[in-house]
Amino acid sequence: RILETDLCRLPEDDNQVNSKLRLSYFKLPSNLKRCFAYCSIFPKGYEFNKGELVQLWMAEGLLGWGRDKSEEELGNEFFDHLVSISFFQQSVIMPLWTGKYYFTMHDLVNDLAKLVSGEFCLRIEADNVQDICERTRHIWCCLDLKDGDSILELISKIEGLHSLMVEAHGYGDKRFKITTNVQQKLFSRLKYLHTMSFSSCNLLELADEIGNLKLLRYLDLSYT
Repeated sequence: RILETDLCRLPEDDNQVNSKLRLSYFKLPSNLKRCFAYCSIFPKGYEFNKGELVQLWMAEGLLGWGRDKSEEELGNEFFDHLVSISFFQQSVIMPLWTGKYYFTMHDLVNDLAKLVSGEFCLRIEADNVQDICERTRHIWCCLDLKDGDSILELISKIEGLHSLMVEAHGYGDKRFKITTNVQQKLFSRLKYLHTMSFSSCNLLELADEIGNLKLLRYLDLSYT
């Protein structure tokens, strides 16, 4: 569960987050605060589209329920509200053939999301490996050939993990590949996963142990 932190409890002298952002966050309803905090797993400059992010929120059960609205309708409203207060900004990159518009968070907004999510969300890059807290529930990582397997083995020990989003660094033969052995460890231990993405990883097949992930609601294998 993502930590819900009131901005009045954050350091007043933190110059990374200005007062207007604090106030905008403070006014959000609790379930929208959770959805925003979840976005702290994305690295600065990361581009996402509306449909995919709403699906992630739904998979994690962050939206709650509206009286006369489906989860997806509520998620779309939440996304639009975060755009209206400039927490999300449309990317300058045009949709081209995909027909999808992409969005980003300003670096200061990203800093705010990281502050309010605390240790519940973590992003890992190959050149910036950190200790992983057992209370961490959502992880995004970009891995390379050198350290990828060892990092995923560390992640496999966080048995309460809900989200695992893996991207591969490099191209062609130098792009990270998730081995069957590592997959088996992940799928056997991380039984509480709701969301898993191996987008852009060099992946030929999934280990049979993926059947252990009974709670999985979102799986992204695009560009593998």
